[in-house]
Amino acid sequence: MPNPLRVGVVGLGFMGRTHVQAFLSAENAGYHSRLVAIADTKAKDLADNASGGNIKVNAGEVPVDPKKVKMSPNAAGLVADASVEAVSICTPTDTHVGLVIAALAGGKHVLVEKPLALLAEDVLRVHKAASKADRVCMPAMVMRFWPGWEWLHERVKDGTLGACKSVEFERRGSRPTWNTAFYGDVNRSGGALLDLHIHDSDYVLWTFGRPEAVTTVGSLEQLTTVYHYAKGSGAPEIVVASGGWGQQAGFGFRMRYVANFEKATAEFDLSRGDRPVMLSDAHESKAIELPTTTGYEAEVRHFVEIVTKGVTPRATVQDALDVTCLLDAERRSIETGRTVPVEYIDPAEEAAEDPWN
Repeated sequence: MPNPLRVGVVGLGFMGRTHVQAFLSAENAGYHSRLVAIADTKAKDLADNASGGNIKVNAGEVPVDPKKVKMSPNAAGLVADASVEAVSICTPTDTHVGLVIAALAGGKHVLVEKPLALLAEDVLRVHKAASKADRVCMPAMVMRFWPGWEWLHERVKDGTLGACKSVEFERRGSRPTWNTAFYGDVNRSGGALLDLHIHDSDYVLWTFGRPEAVTTVGSLEQLTTVYHYAKGSGAPEIVVASGGWGQQAGFGFRMRYVANFEKATAEFDLSRGDRPVMLSDAHESKAIELPTTTGYEAEVRHFVEIVTKGVTPRATVQDALDVTCLLDAERRSIETGRTVPVEYIDPAEEAAEDPWN
């Protein structure tokens, strides 16, 4: 067997700590990878603790031994480290493009948190770099791996519940408090539209294909979108996603869907704990058994298997480009108060029109 895939995580904010935990979990579960480096201004605090440091993840802690994991105070040092083969980029959105391109140029595989970028033109830059680098570049679209959401996707595709007639998504919370300078600046974060609602828009693309147009009302902070599909496309008659950061801090976080099929109704409600999916038919309602791994763990394990086993990626830079175009149409619909067609971009056509390509 070759040596395990050597992975570094850039950024120790909320998502960075979550990725650290997920990579350590993958290693412990027998996936052929090893966390070897972390880059963050706070990394020195861990390195100074000779007996090992603890990284807080949600309500728990993840032990990291600085004797085994290199601690770098900046991203450039980790990206330039020849001993690191893959990097997980968990820094603020406005740093993603530069770090991804630098990592790809350094011959590294990349997992990058969503959104990859706020503008389609920046995602195109990454698409071009990834195409030339011949390395895996995977946007971290975690709802494609979330227990209960992956299950819904499979039921839509396999038709065991009949055709899906309607689906409504709900995702609500308050603006994150762990980086107020970033999340409070819509020009950096894109607001809830780009940072939170993106989960539902990407899931719509993955499960039902490209909508032709959108009608979105509200603001970048709190919104509702209706996704319009052509007749005969096979998509549900009603596809709606609502939510945002408009709730007060004491509200907590809500994540839910209700999907009506010909033979049953499926509902996901995060507040139900380890039994979030209920399936109801004409006679009864029952809980669906789901995997015990988290969406982040499943996402990271998939990334490792793309690199080490060549499995087909579930999320690509093209997907990141499509969802950026979709979200741009939603933003324009908010601004104009009208239904807006979605203008998807074909990188091949863009390259053909570029005289400097």
